[in-house]
Parts: sequence; C-alpha cells; structure tokens
Amino acid sequence: MKSMLRSTAAKSHTSDIRVLIIEDEPVIVDYLRELLAGPGYPSFASSVAADLAHGLELLKQSAFDVVLLDLGLPDSQGLDTALSVRVRFPNVPIIVLSGLNDEDIAVRAQGMDIQDYLMKGQISGPLLLRSIRYAIERKRTLDELREREENYRGLFDTMTEAFAQCEIVVDAEGKPVDFRYLNMNKAWERLTGLSAFHALGKTARELVPDVDQELVDIAGSVALTGKPVLFNQYNKRLDKWFEVYIYCPERGFFASFSRDITDHKKAEEALRESEERLSLAAQAANFGSYDINIAAGEVYLSPALMTLFGMPADAEARVPLNEGLRFVHPDDLPRIQKSLEQSMDPRSGGKFGVEHRIIRTDGTVLWVNMRGETFFEGEDEQRRPVRSTGVLQDITERKRA
Repeated sequence: MKSMLRSTAAKSHTSDIRVLIIEDEPVIVDYLRELLAGPGYPSFASSVAADLAHGLELLKQSAFDVVLLDLGLPDSQGLDTALSVRVRFPNVPIIVLSGLNDEDIAVRAQGMDIQDYLMKGQISGPLLLRSIRYAIERKRTLDELREREENYRGLFDTMTEAFAQCEIVVDAEGKPVDFRYLNMNKAWERLTGLSAFHALGKTARELVPDVDQELVDIAGSVALTGKPVLFNQYNKRLDKWFEVYIYCPERGFFASFSRDITDHKKAEEALRESEERLSLAAQAANFGSYDINIAAGEVYLSPALMTLFGMPADAEARVPLNEGLRFVHPDDLPRIQKSLEQSMDPRSGGKFGVEHRIIRTDGTVLWVNMRGETFFEGEDEQRRPVRSTGVLQDITERKRA
C-alpha cells in the first residue's frame, strides 16, 4: 500500500546536500536513496513526502538544495505539480521524475525553470548525481544572472540621463534611413514623453514621422563606423535642447545618452544678451573692463575696452599682460605698474584707483580713470593674488574742461 506521508532524514551533517523526494511509490523512494548512497558520492540528507501538500509543507519548514519531484502524485498530476512548487518556492532547484517518455512535457518543463527531466526507468547513480549537481549549479547561475539583471535594471531605470539602444536601418544602397528602438530606460520616457513599452521594436519614423534626418545620419555614421560623437541637438517637437552622446557597441547598432540642456541654453542666451547690453552701455559711457589672470600673466580686454584703445571690438581679447599695458602712456606706465604691484601685495586691501593717459592705435591721447581690485586665495603666509579685475572710463572731456 502506498504511504501517504513519510519523512526521513538519511543523514544530518551540516555539509550534506539536502534532498527532498516528493514521490508516492515507496519502491522508487528506496531506489533513489540507494543511488544517493553510492560509493564515493557526496553526503546526501534526504527527506520524503508522499504527496504534494506535505512536500510543500516540508519546503516551508526547511531549506533544501534540490527537489526530486514526481509528476503523478495522489493530490496533483502533470506539470501543474511542478508549477505549484516553482511558484511557491522559486529559488529551489527542481528535477522532475516521470514514468512517461514525453518530449513535449520535457521541453515545457525546461520553460518553467525546471532544471532537469528524468525517466524513472532510466535513472542510474551517475545520471542522478550528475543531474543533481547540474540542477544546483544551473539554478545558482540563473539566480546570479537574475540578480545582476535586477541590479542592472534598477541602475538602468534610476539613471538621470535618457538611455536608448537602437539598431540602424539602411536602404538598399546601405544609406541610413531610420533606426529601431531595442531598449530604453525611464529617463528616456520622461525626456521624450513617449512610452518605452509602446516604442519597443518600432522605428523612429513610426513613432515620429518627421524625425530629423540629420539625427539619423549622425546615428548611422556611428553605427557603421564605430566612431562616437558628442553634440547638441534642438528638438522642434519638444522645443528643447539636448546634449547627446552616441557610441557603437557593435556594428549596425548604437546606444545614446541624452540630457536636457534647455535651461543651460536659455541661461547662455540670457548671458549673451546681457553681455551685449552691457557692452552697448559701456560704449555709451566710454568705459571698458579688464580681467588679469596673474598666474598665467594674461589679461582679458572687453570689446568696449578694445574699442577705447582703437582696436576692432572682435580682435583677440586675451593677450599677455605686457601687451595689454602697451596702450598706457610711457610717462604714466611706472605709476600704473606700481599701483598694480601694490594691489597684489597680500597685506594690501587689493583695491586701487588711478587716473592716467592711454595712447590709442591712431595716436590719439586719452585720459582714463582706472579702478580695480585684486583677489587672493589662501591664508596668512599662503595668501597669494590670483586675479585682478577693473574698469577704465574715458575722462578726457573732464580733464580738458
């Protein structure tokens, strides 16, 4: 008579391979245990359940390294038996035991994350040992891969930069005409306003018919030549600017990182407009600014100051300091140099002001009021000047009055 419940530990050493046999045929159970006790084999500790319900209960109570599972139990039949164990205990390796040589069931079992499928009448000691070792190792490998994939997906989806993997699409002549989306993260969805689920497998033109051909050309060049590119792109549909980096993981494919730089672009434009207004105001007030990089020995001359010196406003604005001082009247140069040197003394307050003459490129002599300040870094004995900035204002009319 079949035993409905039998649970026995063959061995109990901590290094044992713990095996749960869920099988209602005592003869099969005894045969499996005999095989596991083969000479030179690892130490196995086996427990037995004669039906699925008790097997599930044992799995709740204890941890097992592998389950030998019969598909024909009193309370469960077929692959539903294996599915019941797999759903409730996804981390335990399962080896299915069946009296049927059914290739279709074997294939379906593999698709359910079942590690192996053995025919009861064909099980030998070496085959069972090899199957158990394979099941444990395969399950461990799959779990590690899943964990890595989950970690990767977590990182992938929490990236602040939009990421997309794509395949380039070419015409009969090999010219890039489109690209197909293969993988995208959540930042890509937020940036584009598109659904990754909806976009997956579709081409850019299927999603956005008027996609920029220049973008297709750039992506195609990277996918076909392997040379990465970094560029800024304006998207008319979104009315936004993006910084885009595209590289080629393998020929015919590309991956892109994109970030929204619209605010940065707006700030740049606002700064440019502000500088233009300031330059116009400076010219109207007859003054210009300078900025000395002390360590580099260079001075930046603003467009308004270049104009004051009689130079084109778009001439080279960053020049050696000595060249910037060449516009100072020779008789006033020692006084200017002394004022600059004193302002760069760490013991000074850094500020200075002096009136002196300049000689324009056309030979005209002008009087200017020069006011500036030197900035320092470091403390005490380590304090040193790093930068000196200031303005020059044309006061010729006042001097002549």
